[in-house]
Amino acid sequence: MTGPELAAELVPTAAIVGFAAFSGYTARLAARPSAAARALPRPVGVTVLRPCEGAEPGLAAALAAPADAHVGAIEVVACTGVDDPAAPLARALGVAVATDEPATAHWHNPKTRHLAAGLARPGHATVVLADIDAALDGPLLDELVAAAQAPGVAGAFAPPMAAPGPLWGNRLLRAALGGSLYAWPALVALTRALGQPVPMSGALVAFRRADLPHGLADAAAVIGDDLALADRLQRSGALALISRPVICAHGPITLTTAIATLGRWVHVAALHAPWRLLGFPFLFAATPLLLGLALLAALLLPAPLAITAALAIGAALHARVRAARQIRRRLLGEPGPLAELLLVELVLLYAGLRASLALLLRRELVWRARSYRVGAGGRILAVRSVA
Repeated sequence: MTGPELAAELVPTAAIVGFAAFSGYTARLAARPSAAARALPRPVGVTVLRPCEGAEPGLAAALAAPADAHVGAIEVVACTGVDDPAAPLARALGVAVATDEPATAHWHNPKTRHLAAGLARPGHATVVLADIDAALDGPLLDELVAAAQAPGVAGAFAPPMAAPGPLWGNRLLRAALGGSLYAWPALVALTRALGQPVPMSGALVAFRRADLPHGLADAAAVIGDDLALADRLQRSGALALISRPVICAHGPITLTTAIATLGRWVHVAALHAPWRLLGFPFLFAATPLLLGLALLAALLLPAPLAITAALAIGAALHARVRAARQIRRRLLGEPGPLAELLLVELVLLYAGLRASLALLLRRELVWRARSYRVGAGGRILAVRSVA
């Protein structure tokens, strides 16, 4: 065998083995457990801001302060639009209401406008932002606030978890957020290990007002307000991820809707920071790639090299499956079927490739009948209505 012929066989084998080793290594990083829960050293007052739109089901329950919390005084504020029907409903329940201010009328994100109005009100030094569909109980609030009070920490957030639902779309979202390497504990572990800023979910966040001196104005001008808020908080300190997940209730979700939702999340993250897409398929969607490489190795490589590649791929797949099951067991208390992991990673691979193509063609995101044109750093340049 000549040198070029040998290189033609060894180089692809080395590439496959290297990719498999990298995938297994990142899986082990992603499986690292979150920090242990901290105890609150002393009671602190907390202002809970709940963004509301319309007379949503469960509004009364969401606006009630957790009776089993030990943080101290709790003030719940319903944050909504001036003419929104949620405002009189909240007042009838005896809950404080904050409505949008004229100065924020040009902001494109209604949720950010509502929360900015709540943040502008006088209140406790510690603030909790809680989506209206996020189930907030006492132990969860206690752990969240305790993590946000730790030295050197500017904010703390809970990993979001989709509630069980009747359709395959509910199952896909639950598997993605609770049993894959795209779950928030894995995202945070990977970004920290790679020396990158920690991303954050805005479903349930706690921080001190002093650590966000400019409020939400900066975040409102950027696509992916959760990611922008994470960047702003990390200028004042670290971000902590607590161990207890927050359950976010949804109605029936079809599979196509769930796929579109995951795709939008990936697209927003890419618009906010395009470099995140560089390693996306290799970090979060490597399982289908590894299976494809195993097939190619079996078809194209001689037997000894194909066996070498198969062993490396098998070890990587074992590490990824084990990591996903460890994450799911910590968050959900159950191992989860392998078919869900493969489905999640196929969807994420599709979402990553689609977001990459969209960035090459145009920096634009269509969401809720609006098209957002986005510039550098995720800054929103223009918005137009679409049919």
